[in-house]
Amino acid sequence: MAARDTTVGEMRELASKVLQHVTLRDISLASLVVRGATPLLSGPFDVEQEVSVKGEQPDGRNAVQAWAKYEVTAMQNREAQPADQSISVDPAWAVTCEFVADYPCDSGSLPEFNADELSAFALLVGLMAIHPYARETVQSMTGRLGYPPFTLEMLTPVSGEADDVVIKMSEAVETEQDY
Repeated sequence: MAARDTTVGEMRELASKVLQHVTLRDISLASLVVRGATPLLSGPFDVEQEVSVKGEQPDGRNAVQAWAKYEVTAMQNREAQPADQSISVDPAWAVTCEFVADYPCDSGSLPEFNADELSAFALLVGLMAIHPYARETVQSMTGRLGYPPFTLEMLTPVSGEADDVVIKMSEAVETEQDY
């Protein structure tokens, strides 16, 4: 799916093939890297965010996993700084966190899902479950660094769009190599 475009309706169908067999058990923080400039840099900051999503069906487990990796970086806003103040070329802070949502099959054997089904499930279902935990993590970590806590925006569910809206999957879901 990562190589082609698809409609929201097609994605809903693909994700539902997985969702009917699994239930969310837990969400875990798989990795966390936090970096901050010392001494603290003065704001305002320009914040860049990248979110990568992937779905997988681990061998030997009767489960599906949705992974989401958030890379959030704040740089000093060059235009807002006084002319006599030096501007750092390094980030003021950066938070990279990766979460995994585990969806086991509690009733019977789980069918083998294809990459399209797993990608649609990770984007439409997994990301929506993981995002609140990522928001809290980024906000908490930036505050602990001594900077104003940064809150990621709320997500607008892709599944809420009209069935015929086309999604560029090459931009929405990461392939194994990109992730």
